[in-house]
Amino acid sequence: MKNGQLGWRLPVILIALMALLVGYYWLHKPIAPEMMLNLLGALLDVVTVGVLFASGGGLGLALLRRLHVLDALDLTAPERLSIAALLGVGVIALYALVLGLIGVFNTGAIWGGLLVIIILTRRSFFRWLGEVIAGLRGLRPEGKFARFLMWITLALLLMAFLIAIAPPFSWDSLVYHLVGPQRYLEAGRMIPHEDNFYLGMPKNGEMLFAVTMSLFGRDTSAAVVHVVFTVFALVLTAALARRHTNETAAWLAATMLIASYNVWELAGWSYVDLALTAYGVAVYVLLIRWREQPDQRVLMLAGALIGLAVGVKYTAVFIALGAGVLVFVSAPRRVIANGLAIGIPALLLFAPWMVRGLLLYQNPLYPMLGFGLNWDAARNAAFVRAGMGDFSKG
Repeated sequence: MKNGQLGWRLPVILIALMALLVGYYWLHKPIAPEMMLNLLGALLDVVTVGVLFASGGGLGLALLRRLHVLDALDLTAPERLSIAALLGVGVIALYALVLGLIGVFNTGAIWGGLLVIIILTRRSFFRWLGEVIAGLRGLRPEGKFARFLMWITLALLLMAFLIAIAPPFSWDSLVYHLVGPQRYLEAGRMIPHEDNFYLGMPKNGEMLFAVTMSLFGRDTSAAVVHVVFTVFALVLTAALARRHTNETAAWLAATMLIASYNVWELAGWSYVDLALTAYGVAVYVLLIRWREQPDQRVLMLAGALIGLAVGVKYTAVFIALGAGVLVFVSAPRRVIANGLAIGIPALLLFAPWMVRGLLLYQNPLYPMLGFGLNWDAARNAAFVRAGMGDFSKG
């Protein structure tokens, strides 16, 4: 058919196709208004969590520079950015705890404080953000197998993210990980909860959940926080492997971690286990650097991260024990000096949760040790059935 003969037919065909598409959409609605709202909500979650971690990264970098810790470390960019963010968001969690204890746990106080942090650390804030963006743009591993591992890792992270933006359904989330932040925000303060002993445990992770939930009231943002912690755990694991092997082995380490039983799924739940993993790997990255270049400031930073980790979950005590053994074996003649260097910061950064325990639950390590608010034989039996009784006996 000649071009001239298409003159009037082409517009008719295009109009007919448009009418067909409009009719199909009218009946089937592939993107309904409700779905669009959900997608916009997911975008809000990403932005909210992004601002939280960027402010934490900026604060962490500023603290590391002010304390001259970076001078004692030879960290790669992924290690430096991850450790800075973990330190910064840990401090933000403690800030949120203080707001809860003094009774001003609301959106204005929480995000007003974050805004002040961003303003005061604006250079570090934009530097951290810029380095993260540059790192993502330069994510081009060499070798076909390394690229294959990268795509596997990214695909599993994407699936975790899709789980994260869906309505929460996991048991622990609905029993305490989300219940605590919701109750704190509703009360405007941190108060004791006699009906749920889980809420008496340290809650650094849940404090960050509350920070993101306070802005738009979206509980799905909490799971996105956990996804980001998973990313830091993967980055630090890969960086540790890369330092001692090669790029392919680094990607293999990250892939093996995210592909491990239940990990990629757990990453998308509003839990704190991958946050604990990230802090644990960060501690051992620092201790390995300390063994190569001994410096007390590195031990102090490792101790600070241990304290924040125990504030996430009591089981981080095993990270502390492992770190203690490593430090002792590495320098047995300096066990006291090194022990103080790592132990004092750990105790200082966990101490706010001990104070909270004393004030609200009459037990600095509640619900451990077997005493405290509303604690009796029935409550102890329930605690044992929950799988944590070994810590509460005696």
